[in-house]
Amino acid sequence: MSRLVLMLLLFWECPTEASVPPVISFSPNWNPVVSDDSVTLTCNLDPNPEGEKRYSWYRDNKELSHYEKNYTIQAAHIQNSGYYQCQAGTSEKSDAVRLDFRVGPVILQAPPSVREGHSLSFRCHSHLNNDTGDAQYYQNGTIMESSGTGSVLQAGKAHMNMTGTYRCAKEFAENLFPIYSDEELIYVAGAGIKPVVTINPEWGKILLNDSVTLSCIVASTKSEIQRYVWYKDGDWIPGEQKNFTLENAQEKDIGNYQCQIPGSERSDPVKINIKSVASVRPVVSFSPNWVPLLYDDSVTLTCNLNPDPEGEKRYSWYRDNKELGYYKKSFTIQAASPYDRGYHQCQAGASEKSDALYLGTTYGPVILQTPPLVSEGDSMSLRCHSHLQNVTRYNKFYRNGNVMEPPGTGSILQAGKALKTMTGTYKCAKGLSEYLYPKYSRESFLYVTGAGIKPVVSFDPKWDKILLNDSVTLSCNVEPTIEESRRYVWYKDGDWIRKEEKTFKLENAEEKDGGNYQCQIPGSERSDPVRLDVKSGDFILQVPLTVHEGDLLFLRCHSSSNYLKSNSRIRKNITLYKDNEPIKYSVTESPVMIERADKNTSGTYKCIIAVTHLSDEQVVSVTGMSTWSRDSVHPTNMESPQLSWRILGIIPVRYKLHPAV
Repeated sequence: MSRLVLMLLLFWECPTEASVPPVISFSPNWNPVVSDDSVTLTCNLDPNPEGEKRYSWYRDNKELSHYEKNYTIQAAHIQNSGYYQCQAGTSEKSDAVRLDFRVGPVILQAPPSVREGHSLSFRCHSHLNNDTGDAQYYQNGTIMESSGTGSVLQAGKAHMNMTGTYRCAKEFAENLFPIYSDEELIYVAGAGIKPVVTINPEWGKILLNDSVTLSCIVASTKSEIQRYVWYKDGDWIPGEQKNFTLENAQEKDIGNYQCQIPGSERSDPVKINIKSVASVRPVVSFSPNWVPLLYDDSVTLTCNLNPDPEGEKRYSWYRDNKELGYYKKSFTIQAASPYDRGYHQCQAGASEKSDALYLGTTYGPVILQTPPLVSEGDSMSLRCHSHLQNVTRYNKFYRNGNVMEPPGTGSILQAGKALKTMTGTYKCAKGLSEYLYPKYSRESFLYVTGAGIKPVVSFDPKWDKILLNDSVTLSCNVEPTIEESRRYVWYKDGDWIRKEEKTFKLENAEEKDGGNYQCQIPGSERSDPVRLDVKSGDFILQVPLTVHEGDLLFLRCHSSSNYLKSNSRIRKNITLYKDNEPIKYSVTESPVMIERADKNTSGTYKCIIAVTHLSDEQVVSVTGMSTWSRDSVHPTNMESPQLSWRILGIIPVRYKLHPAV
């Protein structure tokens, strides 16, 4: 018998530290808190580990640099609000527990999570000194029978039908009427509730740049759930809605996703895999390779993918971003017309869309045709084209008003290898047997692209996040060339957009204007995508697109115009934080000059306005020196960067600020 017991002990696997997630508790066990409250968070692991252990604490998935079992907030502030997780040694991270911050003379407090069968209590809390001690409590607008004296109400054992909105009121000796708290939603989770994560669309594969929505499905409850918690690979991620959407999915989105509702178990993980499609973008070609076309000319467009895919593949064709209904590798325009004019793109299966290639159509007795794209080193040819039936006596070709070589009878001129210096305006003339004077084509601008040219998209102002109704100008910047291109091609999320200028302005931006922007000039590479986010809301922190060592770093705590109009009293109480420490107090919305950037400038920044409004956090990462001029990188056309702090309206902060409301 003893040998059998020994074998069982050898094969029995006790739970490891890593398999048991800890649980966070609050002391006192109330949420939310008000300014200057104290609360201790404890990382509890069952069974309690022996010996010393290193703990890790996280707020909104950012490590807090605190390594003890208990984490105490001595005087609560809005920056302390958020989702907290802890880790004991190499354990999993705990469930995320939310600590809320409220502003007001009276608030209603309850335990941070409530499960069916737990004791439910409420507290009507205030820092005012003249309260009588009496409090009234309301559930869904109706006074609760057990209201009476004292700040704490014992509501008995929690039931799911106790889910609802609660508030309280306190009487004060110097007030004629009681002061009411804001309403708080208290959700009582049923015993054993475990949500399920579903994916829509339910494809076997999710491709790069696809969008996918994850939903947190909970067995039927008696009331609407208003707060969900989402995790990726055990880390809390922003998003408190039932549905969580990954827009333009990238490889960084690969992972295990879970969700929960207050007081429930965490769902089983659901794995999201992002599959890469052909990384080679197809290329559109014309045959014959001339543009523009005369009306009634014929041309075949082909979608070329290298390497050429095996087996059947569905192709898609677009003109000016509208699908054409052709699904073969090639399609032919038999008799060109004005309707065939435009930017053409193709797609091979689930590949990216090709670069947009312009096909022009026109009329006239004589036109000059060129290849649609000419790059340095290509063989360059020109064609003097006409549908006239007369006998051609000669053809002349002109560049920048000068005859290129003695006239000849051939309609095609082989101009040799293309050089950047051959960029210019061209035209041709035909001498016809029945006409006294030659027939001239219109002038055409031909741009010879240098090898390896790749434009860069920039924004002015240089912020990658703006608010609804803001304006921003996008520019396509190309290294200095012999002559500037006269046609630019713009893309948003890979789709051609109707812009041909070097710069264009988004006036009164809408959410639909957000996306990845790229540009190119004829024959160049497409620029790297640059993302513009258009945010709804009242208040954001704006940071530059990129920050290089030596750049003058400007940040901006930006509010919507409507918010400023309605809150002129507090518009100057803006505090800028780096890594949760205040660094500047700004009296205006003007961009704030931080310093000339170096590696120590990298960090997490945010703004707080008048205590109550918190911007999203923005990470600034300083990279190596840029090839661009240092002082040319400004967030907007503002005063000289050499202006003093006083002129900029900025006071350096050397101590922690708590601006009054």
